[in-house]
Amino acid sequence: MFDNGLLKFYKYRAYRDGFLDTTEARIREDAGARVFDNTVKCSSPIGNFYKKFKHFFSKETADAEILLSQIYYGAGLNSTIYTPASDGNDLFLLCNDISKQNTIKAKDFHQLISLETGCSEAEIKSIMANPNPSGSDIVKYFSQRALAQKIKTRVLDAATLNPDRQESNYFYVLDESGKAVDVATLDYERSGIEATNKIAFGSHTTLNSGYQNDFGLTHATPVAVIDAVKHSEFVNSVIDVPSLAEEIGSIDVREVSLDVARTTGYVVEPKYVDILSRSLDRTAEMLGK
Repeated sequence: MFDNGLLKFYKYRAYRDGFLDTTEARIREDAGARVFDNTVKCSSPIGNFYKKFKHFFSKETADAEILLSQIYYGAGLNSTIYTPASDGNDLFLLCNDISKQNTIKAKDFHQLISLETGCSEAEIKSIMANPNPSGSDIVKYFSQRALAQKIKTRVLDAATLNPDRQESNYFYVLDESGKAVDVATLDYERSGIEATNKIAFGSHTTLNSGYQNDFGLTHATPVAVIDAVKHSEFVNSVIDVPSLAEEIGSIDVREVSLDVARTTGYVVEPKYVDILSRSLDRTAEMLGK
């Protein structure tokens, strides 16, 4: 299991259900550091963390955050890692802080590009639909790796039923010149909501559209996103799609969930694991056709 700095404490302080007692790690909420209604910045001797879902804890969203952060990180993305914890009264998740001096929210970076180039933010958001990416003023702000990581993120989001990769839910890592050289991701909770809806109502749900993408698609489904990835001239100039299909198909969701259980004692809902496993297999198959 990938570590956010807290796994060593689970060996000695885990509750039966896998929720870490944060007393030993001396994690304290920072005064006035609330980010959203459900997220608070925290400090400790071992580093900075974010406490998520305090007073709003739900298992379906926690399962998604914990499991997908492991999957994305294992796929080579710079993801924050979520682990279950408790302060004795409330259940919540803790994640490491991936916002560093050299990171910037995607939203802010896109606005910067828009100001410097005169390109509209809509053009920046549909960069992968550009038929001639090498001639675009937008592309010079991204390294080949950053573009490849951006594509992989979109594919994983579609494969894991995670529509909410809007511009505040990922960062770019910048080099000294201000060029994006990598992508950093966080926030996977909507996958749990989507999957729960799917378990209850089947595949035809009202939530199964609106996936964020870089192709100018609106009300996009996972299938539409994957189809756009396959047929985008831009994407195929950046990555080898068959290789990406193999990588997606090799992700063993069940093994990742077992690793979480063995390490922390936290058990991800098996039905959610099954849905993700089938969806990843379907995505790999669609990409490889």
